[in-house]
Amino acid sequence: MFRKLHRWVGLALCVPFALQGLTGLVLLLLPKLAFNRPQLHDNGPLLPADTQIADAIAHAPAGMSIVDYAPPRWPGDTAAIGFGPPHARHPLETLMVDPTTGQVVHVTSRVSFRFAHDLHTDLLLIPYGQTATELMGILLTLMCITGIALWCPTPALMLSARWKRAIVPPTRIAGYRGLRDLHQTVGFWSALLVGFMGASGAIMSLPHAHNDGPPQGADHARHGPRHGGPNGG
Repeated sequence: MFRKLHRWVGLALCVPFALQGLTGLVLLLLPKLAFNRPQLHDNGPLLPADTQIADAIAHAPAGMSIVDYAPPRWPGDTAAIGFGPPHARHPLETLMVDPTTGQVVHVTSRVSFRFAHDLHTDLLLIPYGQTATELMGILLTLMCITGIALWCPTPALMLSARWKRAIVPPTRIAGYRGLRDLHQTVGFWSALLVGFMGASGAIMSLPHAHNDGPPQGADHARHGPRHGGPNGG
């Protein structure tokens, strides 16, 4: 029963699992490769955060509100202010602002990041994607449990030297048997991590786990003081 459950769940969900793995890698690497902030000369004292935000709002796309604000990290660094549709969790455009003058020096599009994020979290099945992702996380955790049960060596195998084959990668991969041994070994070493990712992903996809923020129009008040405005410290 465990073998059939493990095999058919894996077969039915192999494509969505591959998509989530690929898009997760994109979400991890894309900000590091494509969203670097331009560096400027240190031109003096920094403007308050709400002044930087107000200058960015004047150049923001129409109909978009503030999604996030990242202050400069060191002298000469720019501030990054992201804009997106109301109640969005990730920005579609990020404006790089000189924190000493308030001038917008660069605009970065995050449409590709947003598409990868929606594909990763919702599989483009809005509004049913979060439910599908939650179900996939539960099934992935179930696959880890059944996989460990199938991997567990028999008592006779434990008493012999052959049990090491269950935890040591095969030195030669040839044919079906070699691929199966490799699959079992990789599954054993990654079961704990993959099971944690499946369970935590299912929890994060629950509706109550999201906080889309205040209604439109409250974004300026929310982000200004919190990030160093005159009233926020």
